[in-house]
Amino acid sequence: MSDAVAQHRSSASKSLNLVVMTVSDTRTLEDDRSGARILELAERAGHRIVERHLVRDEPDQMRPLFQGFAARPEIDAVLVT
Repeated sequence: MSDAVAQHRSSASKSLNLVVMTVSDTRTLEDDRSGARILELAERAGHRIVERHLVRDEPDQMRPLFQGFAARPEIDAVLVT
């Protein structure tokens, strides 16, 4: 491993604040297995789930969510399934 990579890893956050968003016209939170699995794996790895959303596969519904997430500095990443 290069010195730059080692330095980056040593200063990187060990835990992230995440949003999990499932895009589907047919799923509900109760039967969203992929979103539930992402949530489970992320929490097991030590990350925090800030929010979980299920949104229809419509750009006009997704766009405001992404814009809102981008405006919130406490959110490190949005995981989309």
